Amino acid sequence: MWVTDAAGALAHALPSRIVAHLRACRDLDSRGRARYVALRLRRADPLPAWDASGRWSTIRSVLLVCRGNVIRSPMAAALLRRRLGGRDRTAVAVDSAGLRAEPGRPADPRAVSAARHFGIALEAHRARALTAQLVRAADLILVMDALNDAELRGRHPDAAARTLMLGAFVQDGRRRPAELIDPYDGTETDVRRCYERVEAWIERLASRLGASGAGGGPARKGGG
Repeated sequence: MWVTDAAGALAHALPSRIVAHLRACRDLDSRGRARYVALRLRRADPLPAWDASGRWSTIRSVLLVCRGNVIRSPMAAALLRRRLGGRDRTAVAVDSAGLRAEPGRPADPRAVSAARHFGIALEAHRARALTAQLVRAADLILVMDALNDAELRGRHPDAAARTLMLGAFVQDGRRRPAELIDPYDGTETDVRRCYERVEAWIERLASRLGASGAGGGPARKGGG
């Protein structure tokens, strides 16, 4: 009993970012952990090669992937659909899934509440598990952090060339893609801050996909 209590106390004492990494790393096998470390140390910027290849204009399906498909990826997918809606890239299908999702699970209540601030409704969302079929169907797969990246590449090595981290679209001189750490162990405020980053990164992604204008969804609500 005291071991469990001590572990719980330690989890509360550590920053939520560290807890998220530890919780996710324990699910990776030894090869997955090695891939994770390699991805964390990676310095290459993948976007110039994508930009030079002209691949953006050929993308017709985007799959956003996180761990549980109840906080990060459903919001990212909803924002991207809205950003592309009514524009010249409406032919782009946008889906989301989770590497360790419980199929049918609703969006996290904190996510539902935080999403309203951005004019997004997640009440009807139900989690989907990542499948080989979803991976094969996607022209572009976007993961949220290096743990997602390591696990997805381990399960589906053939998808590596189509996989980017959503944080790759942060153009602030970083030497590697920014990570969107799982806010599951945090508060609703942490979820909202996470969504603020998602919104900015989706805007940059949409510009590469050829969208123009401010998007067709409702305006963000102020306050609360």
